[in-house]
Amino acid sequence: MTKEEIREICIDGSQAYYDHLDRNNKGVHVIRIRSIEKVKEDKLKLKITSKIFDQETLIFKCLATNEEWTIESVKIQVYDRDTNTIVIKPNSSVFHKMVNASVNDWQIISDLKFLIQRVKEWYELNGKDLKLPDKASVLNTPKSDIYFEESVPSEEQINALKLIFNEPLSYIWGAPGTGKTQFVLSYAILHYLENNKKVTIVAPTNHALEQIYRGVIKMTDKAGIKRENILRLGGPSKKFADDYPEVCEIIGLENQLKQLNDQIVIIENILGIDGIGKKIENINLLKTYFKEIEDNYEQASSLYEKEKSLLEQKKLGASEARSLELKIQYNNEEQLRIKKKKTSLTYKFISVFSKVDLDAKINSLIDKQVELENLIVVGLNKRRTVDQKISSNTQSKQESLKLLKIAVQKANVLSESIDIDLPEITLESNFVFLTEQLDEEIQILENNQPVYEALSMEYKTLDKLSLEAKYQKLKADKEHLENYSTEQRLKNVSIVGATLDTYLYRFREEKLNTNHVFLDEAGYSNIIKAMTLFNQDIPVTFLGDHMQLPPVCEISKRDIQNDENFRPVMVWDQSAIYLEDLFAQDQLNTVVSNYLNGERAPFQNLKKTNLTGTFRFGKSLADVLQQYVYPEGFHSKLNTETEIIIYNVKNAANNRGRGRLNLAEANAIVNLVKNNFSPEASVAVLAPYSAQVRAISNELPAYQQNNKVLTVHKSQGQEWDTVIYSVCDIGNGRKPWFTDSQNAMSSGLNNINTAISRAKERLIMVCDEDEWVHYNGQLITGILQAATKRVLV
Repeated sequence: MTKEEIREICIDGSQAYYDHLDRNNKGVHVIRIRSIEKVKEDKLKLKITSKIFDQETLIFKCLATNEEWTIESVKIQVYDRDTNTIVIKPNSSVFHKMVNASVNDWQIISDLKFLIQRVKEWYELNGKDLKLPDKASVLNTPKSDIYFEESVPSEEQINALKLIFNEPLSYIWGAPGTGKTQFVLSYAILHYLENNKKVTIVAPTNHALEQIYRGVIKMTDKAGIKRENILRLGGPSKKFADDYPEVCEIIGLENQLKQLNDQIVIIENILGIDGIGKKIENINLLKTYFKEIEDNYEQASSLYEKEKSLLEQKKLGASEARSLELKIQYNNEEQLRIKKKKTSLTYKFISVFSKVDLDAKINSLIDKQVELENLIVVGLNKRRTVDQKISSNTQSKQESLKLLKIAVQKANVLSESIDIDLPEITLESNFVFLTEQLDEEIQILENNQPVYEALSMEYKTLDKLSLEAKYQKLKADKEHLENYSTEQRLKNVSIVGATLDTYLYRFREEKLNTNHVFLDEAGYSNIIKAMTLFNQDIPVTFLGDHMQLPPVCEISKRDIQNDENFRPVMVWDQSAIYLEDLFAQDQLNTVVSNYLNGERAPFQNLKKTNLTGTFRFGKSLADVLQQYVYPEGFHSKLNTETEIIIYNVKNAANNRGRGRLNLAEANAIVNLVKNNFSPEASVAVLAPYSAQVRAISNELPAYQQNNKVLTVHKSQGQEWDTVIYSVCDIGNGRKPWFTDSQNAMSSGLNNINTAISRAKERLIMVCDEDEWVHYNGQLITGILQAATKRVLV
């Protein structure tokens, strides 16, 4: 198919996937916020109710205003999975909305649809540039002098390096422990860096990215490459941020700034430019400015209230004057009426018989008019007095506002000059809180003064001129770092890492200038995201093990088989190692047919090499994996056996028929864990089905909170010393599904292999062994035969 046809398939597949999720209310997970705490003037710490499985999908929503922000506006600085805590750095607008808000006004939405839309937009913008890489590396295969004496690669690993540097599109296939990262990838990257080239590492998940970074950084440290040359885009886990702060997008820069500030303060004190005493003096002056602002604000508020009262008086006076004018008008009209009546013939006729004295009435009305006119004069004088008071009050108010503005300006200028991390000072600022912060700063400075005096001894050999020059350089470095954006940092680093979602979004418009892209966990990456690496005309290398779990897609293979409208969605469900089929076949139906029938990847343009020797698995387990999973060759390089313990568990007949739940296995695992492990231990409980995970989690909440009770799908990319695997099937009265290694539709072989591969030292398999042994040709049966110990429960 042409690149235009592939582009349309990806756009159509994304739209069909999006519509399906939207129509069925899928793809959105709401995470509630337990607490919001300010940790700095631009950062917040949020306690959340559940785990985040993909930071790139997050949307922060204000329920009060129905506004939403993505991670572009709310950057995740650290995510601690163990305590369900994230530290975020929102833009100033979001920060001020969130800092004093109720937790009930906010929620975090993990929106898979949002990612689908991003991918669709990428293909709309860049799909026309798609093509399989056709240019090999600008470098030759590294020579042996690059290898560390204690880490010389094997012949297989050297062949893998040759493939990387000689082929435009390569795939290094190897099971855990075969040296994909430690030997092949790391030496390839070191070779690029020694020749002043830049590489990019991408992975499908944050965890996978951090795992590969750990292996690479171990080797770059050994080679003496500074960590500042390495950049990890996106939000790191807390553990990774603690271990490698300098490579993280935000944290590394802030740590450098802190170090510079510390040095600047030391030399300032030595030179007397702005010593601690002077800084304390300025802080106290800033506190007086706060008091001045508050006093002027209080005075201005009082003048506003007074003005309001005077305007009310003026309004009342105008109303009273109008009332008097109406009364005088009525009085005049009444006088005219009576005078007219007095001169009428009728009055002259009846006046002979009547005693009505119209003259007296007219005189009375004249007296009333004089009284009303006097009241008008009094009212006019009052209004003049009120107008004078309003004018005077307005002048006082303007003067007060002028002083208030000056005080705010002085406070902001002084705040900036003494380099204290305060927000911009406004009339709405919480001056009680700000004053408390300044008092804390004074306390810190007073405590640090002896420390700085001691540190100053380190500079006693420098004369004042040299110290002044050093001071100016530090100030210049600080200014440079404060203006040092991620875009600038990208130009200077040698290794850039990101998840696929971050990569395709950050570089959707402007390409990243790099010499080689490496995609780890390629088997777990899907076609549609992996192909976003193919628009730069540079070599691409996949690494991974496609015999582990395939990508996660909410539309199953069965749905795609039964509904023709879902055919394009296969690019979301199929592993990246099959992507060349799109370029090789003439029609989508052929590609879909190969996908549904489980055809092997062609590996024509995508050149593959295998790493078959593992330091992870003992001989017996490696032999089982070679027989069932890796028929092209697989062997152990260990002299020991992987410990495989079988817990033979019978599930009573009355406990069966509960779906995929196996209650007996769940109870056995709970007892096993409680009696032999602690929540801090390197142990995890895996099961193929959510129902089983929920049952075990309910009894082991501490382990669930520490992310150690998981479905096999959610364990992808993680490792533990001990893995307890609940098989569930047969014993629950159901036919195997995810445990059927011969079922291509369920990818059962990949599911089981992934569960096994999470164990570094010990695998404990919990199942009904007596029933499973009769299932010939199954991977689980092969593992049972390789057991080193059995326990009957």
